[in-house]
Amino acid sequence: MPLRHRRVDGGWVWFEVTNHNRLADPACGDVLADMIDVSEEMAAQEEVKAHESLLHRLAETLPIGVFQVGPDRRIVYQNERLGTMLGAQPVVSLEEQLATLTADDRISLEAALAGCSSRLTTG
Repeated sequence: MPLRHRRVDGGWVWFEVTNHNRLADPACGDVLADMIDVSEEMAAQEEVKAHESLLHRLAETLPIGVFQVGPDRRIVYQNERLGTMLGAQPVVSLEEQLATLTADDRISLEAALAGCSSRLTTG
């Protein structure tokens, strides 16, 4: 587990600490600590979290329905507006989501999704 420590200059540094108990070894009689600076890694994780939070807030405030489909055709995310628009409860799979649509709308959405899939694999 990373630990955050304040430096003398007031800045922060993140360490990953691994302790090795050598108290039972008569030649050592100590605890050895390996400390690795993981500040850059933690900053990157915090930046990703901030972007995810922003995207979530945007998706929830848009006046349109939004859903994300994973490669296994399962619904990864859907905003509340989508359920309101469709008058349906949240679903788990794309097939369940498509079942809430009329036949014409289903054909249009499947074509749009196929277009997205082909751009992802060729782009």
